[in-house]
Amino acid sequence: MTLFQRMLRQIKKGDLFGVTDKTGKEIFPVEFNNIDDFTGGEAVASKNGKYMILEESGKIRFVSKYPIRSIFNEKTQEFLPSSK
Repeated sequence: MTLFQRMLRQIKKGDLFGVTDKTGKEIFPVEFNNIDDFTGGEAVASKNGKYMILEESGKIRFVSKYPIRSIFNEKTQEFLPSSK
């Protein structure tokens, strides 16, 4: 199933964000300070001073105490620690 077929959407309650699919099923709970748009099935998010990569499947793939920036091109997707 592609990301388009799932039609993931961000939801916001107060200052926190989460993700649901098109039926309203919770993929990630509303507990993140920020979630970037999903690209290639993954998104960069932050929660309580930690940064992570979220997979559209609902799994957290990587956690870092340093900000992550996303670099995407047609052939590969890389997530690198930010220089900020």
